[in-house]
Amino acid sequence: MDAIPASEPLRDLIEAHGVACSEEGEWLRLGKTGPRARAWYVHPEGTDPERLVQLDVEVELWAGRILGESSVGMGASPIEARQSAYQSFASGSLHVLLGALLNAPCEHMTVEEWTVGGIPRRVFLGQVVARTMGEAEAPQPEWFDSLKSAVASLPLMPGTHWLRIYFAQRDAEVMKLECLLDNEEWPELQRALSEAPWPRTQGFVSHRLFLLLRGGVDVSQVVAKFVEPPNRDFDEICDELRAEGVSALESDKLVSYVPEAFGFVMASDLGAKLPSSAEFVPWEGPGFHEALLAQEPLWQESVRQARLATSGKTLTGDQLMSVAGRSAILNALNSSLHAGVEPKDLKFTSLRVVLSPEGMKAMEQEAAARAPATPPIQTPEEGTPAPPKRPWWKFW
Repeated sequence: MDAIPASEPLRDLIEAHGVACSEEGEWLRLGKTGPRARAWYVHPEGTDPERLVQLDVEVELWAGRILGESSVGMGASPIEARQSAYQSFASGSLHVLLGALLNAPCEHMTVEEWTVGGIPRRVFLGQVVARTMGEAEAPQPEWFDSLKSAVASLPLMPGTHWLRIYFAQRDAEVMKLECLLDNEEWPELQRALSEAPWPRTQGFVSHRLFLLLRGGVDVSQVVAKFVEPPNRDFDEICDELRAEGVSALESDKLVSYVPEAFGFVMASDLGAKLPSSAEFVPWEGPGFHEALLAQEPLWQESVRQARLATSGKTLTGDQLMSVAGRSAILNALNSSLHAGVEPKDLKFTSLRVVLSPEGMKAMEQEAAARAPATPPIQTPEEGTPAPPKRPWWKFW
């Protein structure tokens, strides 16, 4: 499919909603510090390019995280089809994006509070966009409660997610039911909605809903803080996370976990024997706590983000190294390689995570709540070196 740039009408549409845009190459910056967006028209194979067009819009939430949204337009001419596509995008998706990402007030969007995956979420809901053909009438959506119940019953990682629901039927026969989470199929939700009260009528009817969920710590956004700009002070990132509502313990963990997860993934690809546990130590004074990394959700999500980045799916090469280059694991690996040591002969001990006084207090409270399953806080033997401050490793 050939892509035709469509960012100029996107700019007109966004600015008509009171949000100024500025050009950054092929991207549009929304507001002064908001996300970036761009758009194209494409003609899917097997369709009439004179009467049907697909509008693809990409929104870069932050470095490495791109939201994709597609809308189909139909009309008696290419111009009418493009206008129809933008009207569909404006009705179903634009208000959600402006409201959720820029706090733009809008009467065409609904904000609700749901609990999903055990985490309270703010849910930004667009309007249900209905299409009909022939003599079919657009029935009211009666499936929303089923959607809400199904989403609430399924596991979902913390952070920002977007969901698109599309249902189409012709003459009471289902043509398509599509549930996309973060632009990927969500088969569990599709199965859960298979028996929802979807419209059944003569002629063609489709329903489409776009929504965005926010709640909990988004590790991909923490990754971006190491990228834009690079070489930021660890304490600056930690303070910024706390200002955004992240707890002291979570922020302390994340400024260590994110770069170390990138180093972990790159070192594991070379065959090094990597740590399976973390040792949490205070900035000052004795005491430490140990935990298995496999039982640390923030670590697991940091590793997942690192694997996405190293596979080329999220970050550029320079962005990848701006995160991985802060890793003590990768720094040690690099030093060993220069010393002639084979990666397969390297065995790393526990990952050391330095905690602030507030973070250490929260760690002790967590350990006490899990006791006796978790070992108690321990004091190092006399002569043990004092733990370092947060690492400032530079790569090569």
